Amino acid sequence: MSQDNRELLIKQIQETKELNITIPIIVEGRLDVIALRKIGFSGEIIHLPKNKTIIDFSYSLTRYREVILLMDWDRKGKRLTSILERYLLSEGVHVDLKLWKLLNTINSETSNVEGLPAYMEKIGYL
Repeated sequence: MSQDNRELLIKQIQETKELNITIPIIVEGRLDVIALRKIGFSGEIIHLPKNKTIIDFSYSLTRYREVILLMDWDRKGKRLTSILERYLLSEGVHVDLKLWKLLNTINSETSNVEGLPAYMEKIGYL
């Protein structure tokens, strides 16, 4: 990763941590929650429960005015992001995808949230 991309990623992670104080982050699984806690996220983090459909889960998120979507950036994660974003926007929920888009663009070493702690350690963040 170039120095510019490293700095951009660290800046975006810091900004997202600040936002997470008042805005929930939505992730795919329980291990993603653990991974984000390891890199210092302290706000509400919600994962997709195994016993709910994506529609039921989406509906449960409409109580928020804004959410940060941080699904994995593999094929499944991209599909989930698209579905959730479309539904939430149609319900008037603002969707923040800045960190997800950046990771999707510059991070070729991992394609999932679960791998972020090791990756952040490798680039000298942790």
